[in-house]
Amino acid sequence: MYRLLILFVCGLAACLPAVEETCETLATQHCEQCTTCSDEFSSNALCDVDANTCRDSIITRCETQAATVPDPKNELQTCADALEAYQCTEFMSDYASGARPLPQECDYFL
Repeated sequence: MYRLLILFVCGLAACLPAVEETCETLATQHCEQCTTCSDEFSSNALCDVDANTCRDSIITRCETQAATVPDPKNELQTCADALEAYQCTEFMSDYASGARPLPQECDYFL
């Protein structure tokens, strides 16, 4: 019985990428949106980050925030799925309305 439980738990953990890997992917995607969704605004204006340090600062924030939640892998995967679907039109619409330009699912991590 315990062997099956261990296999089940280990199997679930292996299905999702490591927190560090997911944070790196999220940072890359979000920084790309910050720098490419608009020619009129800088990444500083759009995302409150410098283009040169965007990725590193977001990775640091993501990993720090992930350490504070009970199930970071699942929550980060939810954020990753939402960010993957988040288009520049939504990004710019959120920015124009005064909201942070990112999916709500990612607000805590990014």
